[in-house]
Amino acid sequence: MMSSVYDPVTDTTTVGPVDTPLLERYSNLRTAYQNASLAYNSLANRATTSTDPAVIGDWNLNGPIYRAQVQQAYNKWVAAGKNTIETCYAVIDQLTGRDPALPYAQARDRLTLSRRFDLNQQLYHFTKFFPSRFYEVPDWPKFSFRHTEVHTTDTSTSTSWGGRAGVGWGLWSFGASAQYSSQRQTSTCDTQDFQLTMDMVRLPIRRSWFTPSILTSRGWKSNLVLHDGGLPPQGAMIGYVTDLIVARKVDCRMDMTWVHL
Repeated sequence: MMSSVYDPVTDTTTVGPVDTPLLERYSNLRTAYQNASLAYNSLANRATTSTDPAVIGDWNLNGPIYRAQVQQAYNKWVAAGKNTIETCYAVIDQLTGRDPALPYAQARDRLTLSRRFDLNQQLYHFTKFFPSRFYEVPDWPKFSFRHTEVHTTDTSTSTSWGGRAGVGWGLWSFGASAQYSSQRQTSTCDTQDFQLTMDMVRLPIRRSWFTPSILTSRGWKSNLVLHDGGLPPQGAMIGYVTDLIVARKVDCRMDMTWVHL
C-alpha cells in the first residue's frame, strides 16, 4: 500500500509503497517459525553427533518442548494469514509471468530449490530412491523363470533377376546370361531346460520437485506435444521413470542346439 515515509537524514517526507500490517505480521511470524525450527534442528543434530551427557540429556528432556514450539510457531503463522499472503504472491506471479496460480508457483519453487551442480558444474535436480540402504536387507524377493522348451525359427528368402549389366548377390555372381537366381536358408533353434533365477528388488524413485498432475492439468497450454497417445508414442516426453529395478545373484542356464537346413 502507499504511505508517507519520513526520512530523518534528509528531513523530508515522501509517499511510497510500504508493507501492509498483514504482510508485516506474516514476515515476523515466518521469522519466528524459522528460528524455532533452527533451534530444534540444531539440538537434534548435536544430540546425534555429541557424546556430551548434557546435550543428550537436553534432547531427551526438552526435545518434545522444542518440537512443540516449532508447531506452535507454525500454527500462529498460518492463523495470521500465511495462506492468504502466499495466494496473493501466486496471483501476482500469474498476472506478471502468465503462470497458473498457487499450485504452479509452489511447484516452481520446489523445482528451484532442488537445483544441484556436480563437480563439472552440470545442473541436475536432486533425485533419490528409497530406501537408500536397500542393499543391507538380507532377504530380497526371489524371481525365477523356467521354460522346458522354447522354439525359435528364422527363415530368410532372397530372389534376384539378372540383366545385361549382370548382377551380384552374396557369394553368387552372374553375367548377362543369368536371368534368375534364388536362395533360401532356414535355421531352427531348440532351447532345452532354460531357467533364470535372481534376487530382485523394486525401488520407488523420489522426486520431491516433480508434480505429475501438472502434465494432465488444463490450467496451461503449450504448442509442445508431450505425448500424442500413439503406438509407438511420439512427443517431447512420452514417459518418465518411476521405479528402479535392481537384480543380484543372476543365474541363467540353458541348452541350445542349432540346426541349419
